[in-house]
Amino acid sequence: MATLNKALTRPAAIAGIPLVPFVMVSGAIVLLAVYVSYYLVLLLIPAWLEMKAKARTDIHYFGLLWLAFKTRGRFGTNKHFGANALLANRYDAVDVSEFIEKMKLNERVTLDKHIPYSSHVHPHVIRNRQGDLVSTWELEGTVFECEDEHHLTLMATHLNNVIRAYEGLPVTFYLHRIREKYHDAFDANSGIPFSDEVTRLYSQPISEKPFWRHRLFFTVCYAPFSPLEKKAMKAQPSGKRKAALDDALNVMLEYREALASALSRYTATPLGML
Repeated sequence: MATLNKALTRPAAIAGIPLVPFVMVSGAIVLLAVYVSYYLVLLLIPAWLEMKAKARTDIHYFGLLWLAFKTRGRFGTNKHFGANALLANRYDAVDVSEFIEKMKLNERVTLDKHIPYSSHVHPHVIRNRQGDLVSTWELEGTVFECEDEHHLTLMATHLNNVIRAYEGLPVTFYLHRIREKYHDAFDANSGIPFSDEVTRLYSQPISEKPFWRHRLFFTVCYAPFSPLEKKAMKAQPSGKRKAALDDALNVMLEYREALASALSRYTATPLGML
């Protein structure tokens, strides 16, 4: 069987020389002898001996040479990468003028006008372009099915009193509600094949089809400086500006701590840096 497999993979040969290179080299020498000089026919003997010696070492020697020629790559690409650079797929010629003319990175709409990179002055506090300090929580809500109406009214009154305590201060509040898709499924492994199969069949259509949910966010915004104070701060040295910003941040953290305590009953999760 090994001999048969070897015979199936060996190329056809004449006197130990693969057929294709034998015909190509012999034909080239004969053509040169016809058009230049008949004495060039004598080159056939050393050419055959050299080819036979190479084929005796490895019968696939000439096939490997042809493979190396086909995978030689392009000179410019090889010089750039320092090796033969090849691709697994073939790509059509693509006109990139649209990307160059209409999708320039320096002309894209960015968020740095609204949220600069230096906006995080605290892990949970952001300073926007106007100099206002902002902090946000996501509210998951509270259990209301098992609570009596008096308790729920008391919680709402307490939160309203906390918000009313900021009356007259440069503080405002925002509520944001977003609606998004999400996937949910019930995964259970009881060890009983029949029960697990029923659970899988029941949960499969649920996991494939997305649900819709609402997410509620509560934001507090503190404006520590008036427009006149902002203009005056621009003329002050950096040390005084930094001290004023630190004082404003400390006040914001006090407001935030009081609100976080009031919102903790509603399973509030602060947004911020990880």
